[in-house]
Amino acid sequence: MGMYRNMLLQRRFEERAAQMYGKQKIAGFLHLYIGQEAVSTGTAA
Repeated sequence: MGMYRNMLLQRRFEERAAQMYGKQKIAGFLHLYIGQEAVSTGTAA
């Protein structure tokens, strides 16, 4: 269950970052990792 929570946390963070970037509250470039959460979670496990 912990791995699922980690992936969900990453997804929610990315979604929020995308919203803020769209509203120009984040400057520069934004490379999203949406859809790849399992890769980083599995690597860190």
